[in-house]
Amino acid sequence: MVKLSQAGLFTLPFATVMCLLVLASVGQDLLIYFSHGGQVSREQWVKKTKWLLETNSELSFYSWASAAIIFLNAALLFMIALVSRRRFWGWLILSAIFVLLSADEAMSFHERLVNVIQSRWALGGVFHFAWVIPGMIFCAVVGLSYISFLLALPRRTALLMLLSGVIFVAGAIGIEMIGGSFAAETGTFTMTYQMLTNLEEALEGLGMVLFLYTLVEHAVALGALSLRPKGDAEG
Repeated sequence: MVKLSQAGLFTLPFATVMCLLVLASVGQDLLIYFSHGGQVSREQWVKKTKWLLETNSELSFYSWASAAIIFLNAALLFMIALVSRRRFWGWLILSAIFVLLSADEAMSFHERLVNVIQSRWALGGVFHFAWVIPGMIFCAVVGLSYISFLLALPRRTALLMLLSGVIFVAGAIGIEMIGGSFAAETGTFTMTYQMLTNLEEALEGLGMVLFLYTLVEHAVALGALSLRPKGDAEG
C-alpha cells in the first residue's frame, strides 16, 4: 500500500476532481461525435454540448475548479513569502502573478488580446490565437527573472516548480498553438480541436496541481503550514 505524504494527502482530492472533470469533458465530446456517426456540424456541437462539462468553456465546473486551485497557489505563495526573509519579494511577486492567472482563468482576459492583435496584424496558423505571442514573451521574462531564485531553493523544490511550470506552459501555449493551426483550417467545432482543448486543459490542470503539491511540501518544511492535528504535534 502506498503511503502518501502530508502534501500528497492534501493534493490528492484536487487532483482527483480535476481528473474527473477532464474525463467528463472527453466523454461528452466522444458521445456527441460517435452518436452522429463521426460527422458533426457546428450546430450539432452547439446544441448537444453541455457547457458545464466542457473544459474549454468559461462557464464550466472545470474553469471554476481550475481558478480556485490557482488562487489557492497564490495564497500559499503569500504564506511562504511571510516566512521567507531573503526571498520575500520573489514569493510575493509570484503570488501576485497567480492572483492574475486565477482571474484570467475565470474571465479569460487573454482571449480579448486576440481581437486586438488580429486587428493590427493578419496572423494565422499556430498564431491563430494571437494572445500566445505576448504569452510567450511574458513566460520568457518571468522564467529568466526567476533563474537565480530557483537556484537558491532546495533542489527538489526547484525541480518540481520547474516541471510544473513546463507542463502548464506546454498546455497553455504549446497545445494552444497546435489547436490554433487546426482552428484556422477547420474551425473550432471539430473532434480534433475538441480533443486538443481537453489535452490543453488537462496539462494546465496537471501543472497547477503539481505546483500546489510542491508549495504545500515546501510550506510544511518551512513551518509556514501545518497539516498535523494538534494532538499529533504535541504527542
